[in-house]
Amino acid sequence: GEELDTALHEMDGGVVGARGGVEAVAARLEAWARGVQEVPGNRWVREALAAVGRMLEPLEANRMVWFGAGGIEGLVGVARRAGFDASCQDQENEDGEGLVSAWLVAARVAMTKMEKSKARFAEVGGLDILIGILSRATATSDSRLLNEGVSVVRTLLSFDDPTVSVSEIFDRARVLAGEPCAKESGLKTLETSENLVGIILSSYPNMRSAPGPMADIFSLARYVAVNDSICASLVDGGLVQEASAALQGFGDNERLVRATLVLLRSLSARDDCKGQIANGPALGLILECMTNFQGVPQIQEAACGTIASVCLRSPANAQTVVDYGGVDSVIGALDFHITNSNVVIAACHALRNLVSRNAEIREAIQKDGRAENLLRCAILKCRDPARAALKDLGVLRDDELSRWTPGSKDKQ
Repeated sequence: GEELDTALHEMDGGVVGARGGVEAVAARLEAWARGVQEVPGNRWVREALAAVGRMLEPLEANRMVWFGAGGIEGLVGVARRAGFDASCQDQENEDGEGLVSAWLVAARVAMTKMEKSKARFAEVGGLDILIGILSRATATSDSRLLNEGVSVVRTLLSFDDPTVSVSEIFDRARVLAGEPCAKESGLKTLETSENLVGIILSSYPNMRSAPGPMADIFSLARYVAVNDSICASLVDGGLVQEASAALQGFGDNERLVRATLVLLRSLSARDDCKGQIANGPALGLILECMTNFQGVPQIQEAACGTIASVCLRSPANAQTVVDYGGVDSVIGALDFHITNSNVVIAACHALRNLVSRNAEIREAIQKDGRAENLLRCAILKCRDPARAALKDLGVLRDDELSRWTPGSKDKQ
């Protein structure tokens, strides 16, 4: 252990891992997990886990070796033996301080861009360990463990490996949410009675006064909200009201505002959620955030996306957005971020859904002229979305229509 620690301080972690460090630590963790060797102490386990992070993060090749050496099984086994699934207190004594945190970092790094490792982590019970850690982190308001646990969930549910399919990611999210999966997925339901939806909905009392942890809770909700039933559970559990309260209480906190708006954008695909946003305090708070964070593209994109969803197939909601001054907010986002394709696309969708079933709104935006001018500029960056918006606004000329169809090249 001391030799490895010295090598990691003197050389690059990736180099140490490539020279046999990965196999050595994987073998030791597996031996500790199976009880073949006595664990020398929490401090040694913590240092071994920290070494995993330093060796695997720089090189994907090291992460592949870690997988082949049984490293994922070793990680989960050590967590079980150390009792992470029973208690995640990260500072029980001086020797054990940071042990759970080091495990979370090692798990995240080991699974980054490694779909095989994510699948194996789920197969050998890693999801149950993770749920236990997150549950106790929220119950004890441990912001560090919550943040690191959310990072592991994000890694598990991210499309960072080209070999992964949407259905695989969604199945994993459903398991974390406590839902059963189809047998062909190869995943089993959680052994624990807890799940992410329950953790999220029970965390409000401890998190309302803490914007950082609340942002992490909203991020968790966004990652797991992959289907209608999960979204329904979150919405019925009061998540939209909690999001509105967060914007009202911490509207100057950029990180919380960004997490809240991205969450609302995900939830607003549901019709019952659209009404809650349009007819409650959320809409006005969203537009206020657009004004306060005009220069933050992620916030503008999420806000325009939420407006687009809220107005989809709902002329009444579109009129409410107009009454709140939402058209100016969308045009302002388009103007300020005309070179940012993500914001432009979201703003185009918002404008299209605002006018698609409301002739009065369409005529007002036509007469104003600003949207048309900006959309014509945006064609250079996002041709199809911008021209589709111009078409729905009724300002695309016949000669322009004749030489353009979505997805095709312009005819000269």
